[in-house]
Amino acid sequence: MCRLYEKVEVRLAEEVDRVARYLHHSTLERLTKTCETVMVAQHIDKIQAEFPSMLTQDKQDDLRRLYNLLARIENGLGPLRDIFRNHVRDDGLARIEALNNVNDDDDDGAAASSSTAAASKDEKKKRSSKKQEFKSYVETLIAVHDRYWSLIVNVFAEDNGFAVEMNKAFDHFMNLEGNRSPEYLSLYIDDKLKKGAKGVTEDEKSAIIDKCLILFRRIEEKDMFERYYKNHLAKRLLSGRSASNDAEREVITKLKSECGMSFTHKLEGMFKDVQLSADIMDKFGESELAKNLGITLSVQVLTTGFWPQVAGSCILPPEIAKCQEVFKQFYLNSHSGRVLNWQSTQGTADLKATFGGKTKEISVSTTQMAILCLFNQADSMTFTEIRDATELDIVALKRDLLSLACAKYKILTKEPKSKKIKPDDVFTFNETFKCKLFKFKIPQVVTKESSREREVTIRKVDDDRKFKIDAAIVRIMKARKTLDHANLVAAVIKQLKARFTPNPPVIKKQIETLIERGYLERDPKSRKQYNYLA
Repeated sequence: MCRLYEKVEVRLAEEVDRVARYLHHSTLERLTKTCETVMVAQHIDKIQAEFPSMLTQDKQDDLRRLYNLLARIENGLGPLRDIFRNHVRDDGLARIEALNNVNDDDDDGAAASSSTAAASKDEKKKRSSKKQEFKSYVETLIAVHDRYWSLIVNVFAEDNGFAVEMNKAFDHFMNLEGNRSPEYLSLYIDDKLKKGAKGVTEDEKSAIIDKCLILFRRIEEKDMFERYYKNHLAKRLLSGRSASNDAEREVITKLKSECGMSFTHKLEGMFKDVQLSADIMDKFGESELAKNLGITLSVQVLTTGFWPQVAGSCILPPEIAKCQEVFKQFYLNSHSGRVLNWQSTQGTADLKATFGGKTKEISVSTTQMAILCLFNQADSMTFTEIRDATELDIVALKRDLLSLACAKYKILTKEPKSKKIKPDDVFTFNETFKCKLFKFKIPQVVTKESSREREVTIRKVDDDRKFKIDAAIVRIMKARKTLDHANLVAAVIKQLKARFTPNPPVIKKQIETLIERGYLERDPKSRKQYNYLA
């Protein structure tokens, strides 16, 4: 068939040449149509049947000839575009399935090794596996997009119809139920924007962000991505791990151009808070209050509405609690009427510790600092005693204790020696701890969400969506005054689809709640008709 395409191209060119040499130009169109019918249209089924195998084998020259031939025939490209969409969809699904199988095997291997290998090696392997998971997922999607976009540009003459069908294919496999595209894409961008990204220039980073934004357009649950991205941005800004403010702003600017100002309003507010906090700390550092503390204190004053709300609190050491009060006094002197709510679980601390007469400097989270400072008064403490002294959430406390006693740097020892923590387990300050480094950091486990955390995220997103659906219904009904159920549901979906696609049953439920709250009423003459109540 491939040689046939070449011969058809030659024959068609010869007919055009013959018309130019021997016939009147008015005969060109009819003669060309006749040739196309005989040599192409009458064999169109066989030609189209060759298309999938050509795509699989990436025969670009043959694909180009096939495209050019069928472009001559009325509706010759329509079936080709459908085949292209199905091929891209199946390729994407197959690659994602292959990744899922690999990740399942990795999890099984990690579970098998945990009983024999050291806990620190297990934790390192687990972090690496989870990072590889989201990285492989996003880079696979980018590779699929690059491959088929290259075909559209170089083979299919930038045919917009093929681009539309490719987008439909991505819409399918990126938005399957249980798919983690919003989370993984945010994690991937987070990884690229952190300090320490090796071998990536600013231009390359910008190109990667552009490709991520292409995938972002295909995500239906953009509000879910927004929540993840806000959480990851908050951690980068608060921990000082953002590699470049310019790169961060570039992402926000591109997100704004995609989704509008309302999508990035809080993200921009977070940046503004960080800048204002730097000014506040400059003034605080110059004050007499700060000079008498004896501790270098840095506080980020954040606007509640902009930042992710983190549940949980922690009782801090008296020295730190005193610093809090001093800063509170300084801040409220110039900002009367405001309320400071401390988010202790989001901070970091640098501690000096002495092991066998040698001093080390340790970078830890604020909650880890609160735990370690307890051992200034006691050599050993049970898990229950530590929990009572810090009032930390049990899950967070276990995570911190595992990182302090069972990971790479064993600042504490644990009895019995296992990764499972029970109320009576005893933790002891490790006097014999050794490390070649003078300064080191206790790693924080920052991976994809657990099933429990994901459920919390989904619940919060669902709650936010209900408010947005309510607002959309009220806006539409206020403008239209009266509307039937089907058209109201369609109008709500159309208004909100840029952020997420609401389910009709959820819309119906919110309509019922608005009727109960007195915003709408059912029309007395038709229960499927709604009236707006001013």
